[in-house]
Amino acid sequence: MKTIDVNLANRSYPILLASGSIGQIGDFLRERFAPDAPAIVITDENVARIYAESVEMTIADAGFKVLIYTIEPGEASKRLQTVSGIYDFLVKHKTPRGGIIIGLGGGVVGDVASFVASTYKRGVPYVAVPTSLLAHVDSSVGGKTGIHHGGEKNVIGTFYQPHLVVIDIDTLRTLPTRELLAGMAEVVKCAAALDEKYFSFLERNYQKVLRLHEAPLLHTVSRCCELKAEVVAQDEFDKGVRHVLNYGHTIAHALEASTGFRVFLHGEAVSIGVVAAAKLSRALGRCSDEDVQRQERLLRAIGLPTRLDKAMIPNLIDHLYADKKRVGNKIHFVVCTGIGSTELWPVAPEELMKHLSAL
Repeated sequence: MKTIDVNLANRSYPILLASGSIGQIGDFLRERFAPDAPAIVITDENVARIYAESVEMTIADAGFKVLIYTIEPGEASKRLQTVSGIYDFLVKHKTPRGGIIIGLGGGVVGDVASFVASTYKRGVPYVAVPTSLLAHVDSSVGGKTGIHHGGEKNVIGTFYQPHLVVIDIDTLRTLPTRELLAGMAEVVKCAAALDEKYFSFLERNYQKVLRLHEAPLLHTVSRCCELKAEVVAQDEFDKGVRHVLNYGHTIAHALEASTGFRVFLHGEAVSIGVVAAAKLSRALGRCSDEDVQRQERLLRAIGLPTRLDKAMIPNLIDHLYADKKRVGNKIHFVVCTGIGSTELWPVAPEELMKHLSAL
């Protein structure tokens, strides 16, 4: 069992990372919470079929009352109607303020469950049990919650740190291939933005990671968590340095929203966004041709899309204005200054569109 600490003073918490750790969730809860606190597991229909029964059993065996609430899989569940349904369920079962919300699933489940935990009775304990690679390496760590509204991505949300994150890499063995590949986009993004040595490791070992070889997979997940924990510890509320984690995401979020969240998985959009950001960085003289080629080559080798269809560019403008990194009339766009290095470029959405059209 590897423990990675997210150091945030009285909001600090551990990430517990291992093979088979999902079977120990009850023990982890008993170490941290009184057994009279009910545990409410929020999951989706796909994950529930595989893990709900075993997770319910391990939590119940630890002495907790367990309730399970299932949502539909997919981005369409990140909406107020879904959240309202969970609130109704919690009220119906008289869930107290000490009740524990457990998010069991991928990024959508985690975003919805953590948002509910942050707002129900002004905040109840939250435990993240991510089951997708994207959730392992990104969305389960850092305390961002979010749901979509008005056709825009994550425009309603909070900062709310979990009490505990339990990552079991064995859950990736039941993950559809497309979801696994999409998660690798966040892995590559993290390395490209923060750690050249880690990026080189991925260039050498991505095939072993995709085949779920335990040692390289553990290193891949743990290094992402370590890097993100370091950034979050410096900038919990996304006021400055944490923007680096959004490398590739300005374009990705606009791409997802402009296609109604129906065409791309989040990681697929991130892959396209990373390559577009790298090419734009090269055009601005911020990074070399080799830097761009390494990122594009690795993402393509993994099996991810990398091309931004120029026909889609005109549809991005309205969604760029919704970017959460916009200050006044400019977006703080994350540009690459070399593998493992980035900086912020304040740019108006219209100017950004011109640069994208010229790529």
